Amino acid sequence: MARTTSPFVMVIADHAKKEFSVEGPMTDDTRWNKAIAAANVAGRNVNCSTTEASIEQAAADYASQFGYKRVPAGSIVSRS
Repeated sequence: MARTTSPFVMVIADHAKKEFSVEGPMTDDTRWNKAIAAANVAGRNVNCSTTEASIEQAAADYASQFGYKRVPAGSIVSRS
């Protein structure tokens, strides 16, 4: 999504561990996307999606849809 003027949240999923975190709200996900790409290059099965839903709604929707366990923000990848 890169930069926007409307805040959004990002759901980051680790499919091997069946875990996800919700990051944000944010208006620029560039650093997160770089961290996810690096995790995949390192052999992890990590991806993301964005939504304009609240953090709690995004978490509830993802858990309901996929059955993954929610972990604290920043637990799957770090946007350093």
